[in-house]
Amino acid sequence: KVYLAWGEVSARGGRGSRASALAWLLHPAQTPDDLEHELPSAFPVGGDLTPDLQRLAAASPAIDICELPAPAGETAALPAGEAPALAPAEFSGSIASDWRVASFTALTRDIHQVHRGGSPRGEDAVLNFPAGSHVGSFLHLLLERLDFQGGVEAQVAELAPRLAPRFGLDAEHHRDTLQGWLRDVVDTPLDERGLRLRQLAPGQRLNEMAFDFAVGGVDIKALDARLQKAAGQPLSPIGIDDFRGMITGIIDLVFEHEGRFYIADYKSNFLGGALDDYTPDKLRQAVLDRRYDLQYLLYALALHRYLRQRLAGYDYDSHFGGVYYLFLRGMRPASGARFGVHFDRPAPALIDWLDRQLLAPEGNHE
Repeated sequence: KVYLAWGEVSARGGRGSRASALAWLLHPAQTPDDLEHELPSAFPVGGDLTPDLQRLAAASPAIDICELPAPAGETAALPAGEAPALAPAEFSGSIASDWRVASFTALTRDIHQVHRGGSPRGEDAVLNFPAGSHVGSFLHLLLERLDFQGGVEAQVAELAPRLAPRFGLDAEHHRDTLQGWLRDVVDTPLDERGLRLRQLAPGQRLNEMAFDFAVGGVDIKALDARLQKAAGQPLSPIGIDDFRGMITGIIDLVFEHEGRFYIADYKSNFLGGALDDYTPDKLRQAVLDRRYDLQYLLYALALHRYLRQRLAGYDYDSHFGGVYYLFLRGMRPASGARFGVHFDRPAPALIDWLDRQLLAPEGNHE
């Protein structure tokens, strides 16, 4: 059995349990839609939380609501007699120095980045939009907040002025560009069947899917050798020693379409000032230069493991659709997937091999 204690904790301090994520899940009717701006006025202090919990319990036979037992009222006391002499405890264990938590960024921090010169900047406002990690974070947050099936331009007009100042951007100056750009992103066909982000309802999307999985001692060189072979060209080697610990990451978007599940990652990289800098061949090279091939392999494994646990009858060949890396500057509805869209579907054998590698105890790799 799993027990969860719940109630008002530090409620009068303005935050506490009533401003937590669990409050939003358990008491949605009492929690504001805009948590970011209305947390101080979350469900009222002294409100009755029981009805919400009773409705939840009624919906599932596996849930029960009960009162916490009253404390026994006994107080701690030392036994009579002479007080024992105090001494510091001595640690006699060992701490593994090679255990770490690593993300894609950590795995590739020391690789040599290849920068290929693209076309000079021209007149296209989207291609020439400011570059930098702060811009990427801003665009990611906009896309996370957008309802793809709604009026994108109106949503951007409302969201951008609130979000842009966090990233040092002038939303008013870029208003027209942002509205048209994000509309084009959701309307651009991603494949020959015409799949678009516009088709995705909120229930088909999982934004910012975080994952952590244990590593029993992965052979980085063996993994890199497989990726180098698949690329068919020399790549900058992964610059980290073998390690054990945890691999962590966040996937921009996981979505379901026609019974298959896909990964989408938003890239705001400036590759050049012309659309020809965003063709499939140029994008593939950009992916390999930056070792995004490793990034989306980890993402694919994370989603594979998630679906294997959550989806009855899951089969990689039947249910895993693939990975889209969307280079936002190159996406144009009229051009379809000819610009700005990179797609790959890691081979099942590679996913299976990496899955077993990460689970194997140190020194027991194939």
